[in-house]
Amino acid sequence: MTSVHISVDYDSEGDILYITFGKPRAATGYELSDQLLLRLDTKTDTVAGITIFNFAYHTQAEREIEIPDVDSHMLNILTSAPVNQFVTVQPRKAGLTAHLRRQSLQEAVFAMSGG
Repeated sequence: MTSVHISVDYDSEGDILYITFGKPRAATGYELSDQLLLRLDTKTDTVAGITIFNFAYHTQAEREIEIPDVDSHMLNILTSAPVNQFVTVQPRKAGLTAHLRRQSLQEAVFAMSGG
């Protein structure tokens, strides 16, 4: 498996976490929910990044994020590296439930802050 450079940027004022996989590049955003945005490079069909809104809110209380509906291709992206290093998804009656992987995300934010 090829290693992917991951960069993390946290906007504390907006409580938004930006995770970029590889070099920053043009991407199309797919709003999976009002809390989670997946950015895909449509030229290569690879994930370019994830944006998590209300990051602290979700990590402090381990709240789930409801994802109403995704196709099988999007489900494959969500359950594969590098996305699954930060977010886990589980099927439910209608759609999916996503959970932020607290430890991975907290380590990424800590490393980003020079910790």
